[in-house]
Amino acid sequence: MSGRPGRLLMPPEMFEALARGGGGAAAGRWLAAAEKGKHLLLVRAAVEAVTAGGHPSTGPVRGAYRLLTDLQGRAPRTVDDVLAHPATGGWALDTVRRMARGEPAAPERLACVAAAVAIRERIPRTVAVPMERRGGLGTLMLPSVGRAFFDAPEPGSPPGDATCLVRVHATGAEIVGPRSTVTVPRDHTRDGDAWQGMRRLSATAEGVPFQVLVDDLDEHRFPPEAPLAPRLDGAEAAHWQAVFQEAWKLLVLRHRAVAEEVRTMTTVLTPLRGGAAGGSSATSRETFGCVATSRPPDATALALTFAHEIQHAKLAAILDLVDLIEPPAPGAETLFYAPWREDPRPIGGLLHGAYAHLGVAAFWRRQRHHDDEPGLASHVEFTRWRDATAQTVEVLAGSDRFNRLGLGFLAGMRSALGEWRDDAVPAAAVASARAAAETHRARWSDAR
Repeated sequence: MSGRPGRLLMPPEMFEALARGGGGAAAGRWLAAAEKGKHLLLVRAAVEAVTAGGHPSTGPVRGAYRLLTDLQGRAPRTVDDVLAHPATGGWALDTVRRMARGEPAAPERLACVAAAVAIRERIPRTVAVPMERRGGLGTLMLPSVGRAFFDAPEPGSPPGDATCLVRVHATGAEIVGPRSTVTVPRDHTRDGDAWQGMRRLSATAEGVPFQVLVDDLDEHRFPPEAPLAPRLDGAEAAHWQAVFQEAWKLLVLRHRAVAEEVRTMTTVLTPLRGGAAGGSSATSRETFGCVATSRPPDATALALTFAHEIQHAKLAAILDLVDLIEPPAPGAETLFYAPWREDPRPIGGLLHGAYAHLGVAAFWRRQRHHDDEPGLASHVEFTRWRDATAQTVEVLAGSDRFNRLGLGFLAGMRSALGEWRDDAVPAAAVASARAAAETHRARWSDAR
């Protein structure tokens, strides 16, 4: 076992609702709070690792931690927001891992976290923060706020030349580098001279607001193996905003429970490069709160991405709290066919895919009754993923790898899918869904 508790830490009725693919706002808030606690533990672990190991940055890191403690008393909500920011969690986890392996790490970035809080709340402070060299430039990333650029120090210059001073006052902030000063715009989400702001997407539907940051700046915004897109230009940012508004409207009007989960658990969108086969999206256990996606072509596509990725986020948060799957015997990991992928998956990946496609099937089950021109497409999507998920749940249940809680989770998934089994679907849609499933399986088998 991984050491996580073997007993249920959330209310049983919430676990049951989540197992069925739902949960709503209450579960979303509960899981988000648990993940915020994980970030706090990771930050504390990074500070303790620095202290125990006699790291050269021990003094600055402990000073940044004291500053955060001070700011917590002044602006607790903003401190919570910045600590819960996906890139903060990604950095903290990376730092703890690197220090445990004796590899170079950047624990001093904690000062950037504190400086970000001070800028967002206009709390007068002067914070020494580390600058990074990138080619001929020096850069400073303030998580959830933005990125500044400087002329890089000369090669071989003293270490102190790679330090900036973030000076925050009641009316704004400046970042003083070794060779230049950058003024942070009064609205830090906007670009300025040598400054890139972290932009927001905002939407409101039926009086329900939703806002996320677009993180196309921070190197810790998502695991590095993802095909991260470069910063969006102005026209692309406008496209994302327009699609975001319409997608939120669709979710609120047609998929209200999903909208509630997304609103309570998602704080960041990170753009990905488009794949050869079209759009792609992802969620990482390392950066809770972030949905990574390629350019959304329209509102339905983005709404579906949210419905898909929120399932991954929920399951990732559950698995941070409790084990559902027993580990395999050494060298005995089995790979399984996944109806939604071209590659075989280990059992944990198969569970994630099944849970995500439970959400996809539920989305199309509702959406097929609301499409302006329903035709057969929505019915095909519903049938395809309902049946594929149901078949996969049976494979999972027959694997002998799930513990008591895991079997209970699968039972919830099976129960929801069973209720959809007799939904009326046009015969042509059933035939098309089955043909698509058979084609995928045949292609997968031929590739083996």
